[in-house]
Amino acid sequence: MLKIIYPNCCGIDVHKTFVVAVVTITDKQGLTSYHRKRFSTFTNGLVQLRDWLEYYS
Repeated sequence: MLKIIYPNCCGIDVHKTFVVAVVTITDKQGLTSYHRKRFSTFTNGLVQLRDWLEYYS
């Protein structure tokens, strides 16, 4: 089993007109939950991405 270094992480797949972000959260028991969302690359979409990431921090 891998050692968990960061219990909260995010991966972002960047495309021309959208980005897809996946947040992983691992609890004390080692169970990981995944939260996935797609955002526009326009300013409003990137602001939404920022707010979404802050929610899971």
